[in-house]
Amino acid sequence: MFAYTVAETQRKSKVDGSVPRQQLPSQKSLCSNGFRSERKVDQPLSVHEHAADRAGDHVAVGRAIDADAGFDEGTGPHIVATRSAPVPDAHLDHDAGVGSPLEHSVRAHVERSFGFDFGAVRIHTDRVAHRSARARRAQAYTVGQHIVFRDGRYSPNTPAGRRLLGHELTHVLQQRYFGRGLGPQLKAQATRFQDEATLDEVSDGKRSLGEGDKGEAVIRITTALRELGFYKNNVVTADFDWLVKGSVSNYQLAKGLKGSTTDGVLDKLTFDKLDQDFSGFTGFKVERDVLKKQKASDIPAETQTVDRSARTASARAISTEPRANPATGRLPTFDPEPPGKSKYVDRIRDVLDRWIQLEWASTGKGAEVKHSAPGGLYDDSTVEGIAQEAQKAVTAVFGEYIKGKPAAPLKMGVNIGDAFTKREASLKAGGTAADTDAADWRVQKLLDGNAEIKSADREYGAIQSRPAEKAIVDAIKRSMVAKYRDKLLETHKAWPGFEENNVVYVQLLKGGTPEAQRRERWDFFRTFIHEYIHSLEHPKHIAYREGIAARKGGFTLREGTTDYFTKIVWNSITIDAALRARIEGPVNDPAKPFMLLPLSTYDEADNAERLAGVVGIRNVAAAFFLGMVDLIGKP
Repeated sequence: MFAYTVAETQRKSKVDGSVPRQQLPSQKSLCSNGFRSERKVDQPLSVHEHAADRAGDHVAVGRAIDADAGFDEGTGPHIVATRSAPVPDAHLDHDAGVGSPLEHSVRAHVERSFGFDFGAVRIHTDRVAHRSARARRAQAYTVGQHIVFRDGRYSPNTPAGRRLLGHELTHVLQQRYFGRGLGPQLKAQATRFQDEATLDEVSDGKRSLGEGDKGEAVIRITTALRELGFYKNNVVTADFDWLVKGSVSNYQLAKGLKGSTTDGVLDKLTFDKLDQDFSGFTGFKVERDVLKKQKASDIPAETQTVDRSARTASARAISTEPRANPATGRLPTFDPEPPGKSKYVDRIRDVLDRWIQLEWASTGKGAEVKHSAPGGLYDDSTVEGIAQEAQKAVTAVFGEYIKGKPAAPLKMGVNIGDAFTKREASLKAGGTAADTDAADWRVQKLLDGNAEIKSADREYGAIQSRPAEKAIVDAIKRSMVAKYRDKLLETHKAWPGFEENNVVYVQLLKGGTPEAQRRERWDFFRTFIHEYIHSLEHPKHIAYREGIAARKGGFTLREGTTDYFTKIVWNSITIDAALRARIEGPVNDPAKPFMLLPLSTYDEADNAERLAGVVGIRNVAAAFFLGMVDLIGKP
């Protein structure tokens, strides 16, 4: 079977919280929920609406929300758990259906902001939901775990959409915890600590880890302490031994926890501090500090050991397949037609239908005409200037790992190319077979990496590599390629960026307004960071991940690791007036700074971050840039 191996920039699937703090215009929300009193237009918002509005503003720009106390009027971000008069008809319409869970990428984003688990939340966006919200004269309203949106209002990949979703999720928490305080944080904030059952229990305050304990949780804690400088050994195991105990004790001392915790025991208080150190809202400070101190000559000696337990944990971290039940060890049972739900085949087909058309509408539609229009492309000097800024930013973070490699400046015609022209020429040269391969790959990429597809697989217990599921998915893919062949090819040619044979290809289309050009120039900058990192991938790392199926970790090692590194680089950059002037050039307006939206990254960036949580950032970087793949789990 044909398989593309080219690396591509991600578009509109996962929104990361890595953004400079930028003021968003205040917006009154138009929602209706069980905590809102009926009021006239000129009446002030209730304290609960103030809470929801402020939380929505934080979610819109990816900032953390303090979920420990009330959200009093005139104060910082808190959440109120008291009640005002409810809307008389605050119930879910009887024909509203079961709703859909939050997409994985969206859920990860909002859970990082709130620090709460929103796995039970259900989103309603169909015609019934639209009519119901419109009848309440609301953009959206919340009843219990259900959020009902008016048509077009659920758009979590836009600032306004994230603001509205954050607002409504605040009401979910207000209703969930009515009559009592919110209590302790229920979920680890740091990605590297999430998705591990023992650490979930520690975070919940249900247990502690101490000397004699064993397991993956110990590996992750030891690795974290090592990256913070408290664990001095490069031998990391699953055993909570005296060395780990001493490291925990030293960490407690440094954090001022002595007297409040049991010495050398990882309890909730200690874990919460450790969790904060690695939270996404620190801007990957720990990773950046580790990389800043790294010297090329010391890399082999400063990586950590990877034993059998760590290899198992690494494989689990990078896999995006539905997982075995931790209690029974059994893989999920596939149920293609569960009672009360749509069929699996229909769900997958629906997701592909929507995303193929969405990608075409936002990327492929009209690109050929725009590409051939006079003056419609950016000139070489503009592209090269932005590319070299990106190259400089990557080198500032990972320079010690690429010492000795040729470091030619990124230049058009040498190591930068026109993405549209390149793919158009490749398809023309390859004929019908190349067209089929490209269309097939575009669909396969959605099957491998789309958050809604992965959510559906978890919901139905589907593992696409098993015979029953594979037969269904393969048939759907063939039908999608036949149905959308032309649109898939247009999208393929117009994709924003990709790297191939150490050349970074980008779309050179130039917008017609200063605002559009500012956005495009920052898109160039981010794309070049991502794709330049791809060009630095060691051949041994490429060979290793190409031998792993996409959903078993190959996709994570290809795109997830690159996006994880991209986020680290992005967070190392100071977005000041000087950089804005260099990136934006003649369309720079110092009086009106362009608002940078969050990075758009693959969900698998989280998997790569969890891999670093197991083996350490030094190991992940050494494997990717230097080919030392035994350091990330290769037997």
